[in-house]
Amino acid sequence: MSEQQYDDNNKASLWVNDKKVEDWHADFNGTAKINNVEYYANLMKVDSDNAKAPKWRMTFTPKIKKEETSGAIVDKMLKDEIPF
Repeated sequence: MSEQQYDDNNKASLWVNDKKVEDWHADFNGTAKINNVEYYANLMKVDSDNAKAPKWRMTFTPKIKKEETSGAIVDKMLKDEIPF
């Protein structure tokens, strides 16, 4: 019998944010993989008197490696014209 591989694409895993110190910090944080791109995931409870307002808000921030950002900045600087 062959072993099936776990497909974590288009899924998120969240844990209670035990480092929360301010009200605006996320209640839960973790990671997600959407279309095979990795993200940081945050989930915050929304307190509102409006019955139609969402009760939770979720955000995704792409995980970017330091090398990728610095390399892109250097490439852009080399391509830009120097105005002086």
